[in-house]
Amino acid sequence: MFCAATMFCCVATMLCYCIRSLFMWCLACRDVCFVLYLIFNLPVPALGLLVPVLHSNNGPALVGLVTIATHLVQEAKRPELLGGSAEHKALVQQWLEYRLTKVDGCHKDDIKTILKDLNSYLEDKVYLAGNQFTLADTLMYYGIHHIIVDLVIQEKEKHMNVTRWFDYVQHYTGVRHHVPPVVVLRNRVYTSGHH
Repeated sequence: MFCAATMFCCVATMLCYCIRSLFMWCLACRDVCFVLYLIFNLPVPALGLLVPVLHSNNGPALVGLVTIATHLVQEAKRPELLGGSAEHKALVQQWLEYRLTKVDGCHKDDIKTILKDLNSYLEDKVYLAGNQFTLADTLMYYGIHHIIVDLVIQEKEKHMNVTRWFDYVQHYTGVRHHVPPVVVLRNRVYTSGHH
């Protein structure tokens, strides 16, 4: 049976994958961005990043990753993915904003800081908004997937809270589509004296 939640996860996954692919492609050929702007009438910020647009028959086009993802959550009738309490809703919004402002388009020099911040934050949490899986987890998962894939074992161990969280999210039903799973070892390979 195909439920609304599965549909949301599939659409959100494809959206995140497409955005990442388009982003990488546009960074490689910035001139193509202008062509895409002319053909699809999509805004093209200075970095060459395309902004996703969702066209529907029911109203105006929706613009932006967070706007579209939030709309899809509401259409799927899964409000818990936006946070249960006012505090959790604020945390979800905080991490969605972090994804857009810090993770998307980050430079190689910023990756260590991002991993350090996430690792510290996740020290006593299962998910980004505490113990509840939310939209922030899904979008952050896709935002850092390319970073985690490239980490060697020692780096995954160094950022064990991020690695643990990432593994939880990649195994959450309906989340990981169109991206390869990241292998996470359950046992530490090196003792603390070898770091």
